Parts: sequence; C-alpha cells; structure tokens
Amino acid sequence: MGETECVRAVLFDLDGTLVDSEALTDRAICEELAARGTPMAALPPEASRGRTWADSAQALGARYPAAGGPKELAACLEQRWIEYAEQGISP
Repeated sequence: MGETECVRAVLFDLDGTLVDSEALTDRAICEELAARGTPMAALPPEASRGRTWADSAQALGARYPAAGGPKELAACLEQRWIEYAEQGISP
C-alpha cells in the first residue's frame, strides 16, 4: 500500500463464513482412524474446533489408544485435511 492508501475493511473468517472446514476436519479424523483400525472414530466439537492438530491427536489418543503416537497422528490428520481441501472434497 502506498502512503495515501488505507485499509478500508478487514474480514475475519470464522469457520463457515467463507468456507466450512469443520466437516473436513471430522472427515480427516474419521478416515485416518478407520485406516488405523478404528472405524467410526470421532471427537466432540469442543475437542476439535479451534484446536491444533496436536491437540486433536492428543484427544484422539486418549479416547482411542490404538490411534498411534500423537505427533505422527497429527501430521497424518493435517495431511489428509490438506488433500481434501485442495481437491475440494466435501464431507
């Protein structure tokens, strides 16, 4: 921006304003854990909304011990989510 230009608006994207990515989070969790032998795995919204992948992986490990190590699980969940988002996959 030049010296005479100013910001006229700012948009904060709360999930669902522009894109609803929460459904992709749920799908990534369900499909990653199904691939690890735990079909129908899920987290309550308070354990996955507004949280990091590390937080969600920690919660999944507490709920589903066979989920694997939290660091590796978090990386796999994030990768799945990115793939879904890039491909425009919907839940």
